[in-house]
Amino acid sequence: MQQIDYLEGREFPAELGRFLTPDGVLVRNPRQPTDVFVVEISTVKEIVFDTWYLQINYLERTFRDREGLLETFFGLKGERDPEVRRRHFEALPDFAETDALERRVLTEGYIRSTTRDELEAHMAEIVRRLPADVVFVNHINVPNTAGSLVASRNRLCGWIAEICTAKGYRHFDPSPHVAGYGVPEAMAEEGRDLNHYANPFKPIIGSILFDGVLSRVAASGEAETALATAEATPTKAAEAEPAPRPAARPALVHASMQAALNEAKRRIADGDLDEAESILHGLSAEDGRHAVVHTLLGTVAFHRGDTTAATAEFREAVEIDPAASEPRLMLVKSALRVGKLEEACAIAGDLVRRAPDDLRVLLVAAKAMMRAKQFAAATEIWQRVSIMRPELVLPLIEMARCEMKVRNYEAALAAANAALRRDPREAGALVIKSDALLKLKRMRELAEVSLELAAIEPKAAMAAVPALISSLHPEEAASIVATARETGEIDIDTVMRAALIRTLERRGKVATERGDTPAAAAAWKAILLIDPDSARAAAGLRRLFTPLVAAARARAAENDIPGAVAAYEAALVIQNDGARILRELSLIHEKAGDWFKASQSWARLARISEDGQPFKRKRGAPIRDRCACASPGPTSRSATAPGRWRSSTASQDQRRRRPRRPRHACG
Repeated sequence: MQQIDYLEGREFPAELGRFLTPDGVLVRNPRQPTDVFVVEISTVKEIVFDTWYLQINYLERTFRDREGLLETFFGLKGERDPEVRRRHFEALPDFAETDALERRVLTEGYIRSTTRDELEAHMAEIVRRLPADVVFVNHINVPNTAGSLVASRNRLCGWIAEICTAKGYRHFDPSPHVAGYGVPEAMAEEGRDLNHYANPFKPIIGSILFDGVLSRVAASGEAETALATAEATPTKAAEAEPAPRPAARPALVHASMQAALNEAKRRIADGDLDEAESILHGLSAEDGRHAVVHTLLGTVAFHRGDTTAATAEFREAVEIDPAASEPRLMLVKSALRVGKLEEACAIAGDLVRRAPDDLRVLLVAAKAMMRAKQFAAATEIWQRVSIMRPELVLPLIEMARCEMKVRNYEAALAAANAALRRDPREAGALVIKSDALLKLKRMRELAEVSLELAAIEPKAAMAAVPALISSLHPEEAASIVATARETGEIDIDTVMRAALIRTLERRGKVATERGDTPAAAAAWKAILLIDPDSARAAAGLRRLFTPLVAAARARAAENDIPGAVAAYEAALVIQNDGARILRELSLIHEKAGDWFKASQSWARLARISEDGQPFKRKRGAPIRDRCACASPGPTSRSATAPGRWRSSTASQDQRRRRPRRPRHACG
């Protein structure tokens, strides 16, 4: 209703754009001529701010990187007291970084839920105010992976269905189509995300919505307009000599049949096949020479599983109207259902020649070609679809899949890359890309793609691990295993894990013996990724790390600052979270007067420190009570006994009598 207000001229504050539109900009375009409006009602929640309603998706986008703020906002829900809300938000560090509008939204905005009576009133107002037919669409109401429905969504969808039935509103429920197609295939993240469709299913549900509802609503409106025009606009002959009323009968018959056809289509879309068949048989008895009647009768039979009867009806429709594409499309589907693949491809090929730009025709034809293993022909059709619909990822993925089938791996890789340019996290494209790289034996690229895939589709990513191990890339394999394990969706095979650890241990030992410290460190670290308790890996890293630290401290004692820095950096490559080494390196940089690198080291230390307190140093400030590790000379820290103070110039008695010195941060 707020959108209708805007279209009708209501002024909105420009600064609210970020909470209302995809690009954050409010632009008022003139309303285009419209046949039908689709109104999706997907939640009972309303985000109220002042006299405005904010869009949930764009509010989440605004605070996406500040999760504490979002959690608190949704946690407070109906709390309307700004002072209470402010107290909650001021306890969060990110609140101080918000701008004035964001602070107002968080403290003055709140969430409320629409009641059923309010919803019914709102829907009535929408139908009254919009200047064309309205179709209401509800959210996808299907069970989650645990087998239960989302309670609030189920309640809302029930309300919408009840109101539409009672008031006679047009209604589209995507839930039965999702359930019929399969929730894991239709919904994102293999059915775990019930808020978003999977990319391959989007054109399918769009086509169902358009063909099953929207185009028919528009056609119904055109028929009614034609009838009204026929009744209201007399011809010149009629003006000269008034004709009797029965002369308008053909138009009335046509409009009446169109209305009946529209009702039959609606019944089919709703799954009420018996009533649809009754209407269609009545139309057929009145005039059996209408292709659309036979097409719909065939569709009813097809949905009932009677492919023989359906095929006969579709062929009758083609005989009546050879130019009709719908019965030919259904003949392709019928042939595919009974395994007549060559017949399906022949009809599909003829359809493509007749309607080369019809998206539905191309989709059905491409799938028929793939079923019949005519991959070259299917690739051409998918390529045409990808050009027609540049926003879709599906055609490029299917192209890549076809190229893989004919072992054209470079072309498959190119198609998968094109799909990933449209959607960088498309799991299907990443899987095909990894398969192509494996066939091409481009193992380093395969490792990169598999690591990216491990967080999205861990099972698919794990398929590359054996090949990476055998091709001497065990470190990359270990990273993939560790990432896949973190998702919690797979159990790592113990045999493969043991084999990978053995391979890495051999690599670590060989690299250590030949003095290749980076390679040895990579191998031991890879073991710790998949076996954090490995004593051998920890010991291997210590054997690499300890000499470097000793060398760094020795060079510091000799006042060889560049040498000490290089040794410390080499040690940190092996153990990048060594707090003691970072402290010593920070102080070495300070001693050299390199304040920029010193600040970087302190910041790095702050990020890994247990208490999270930053280590702040003032530029130019004297360094007092500095520990011996950063003050090379007569009083230096023992490399063999870290944490103890020793002085080469003080006697044992002097050390005994000396008051205990405060422990420095690095001790």
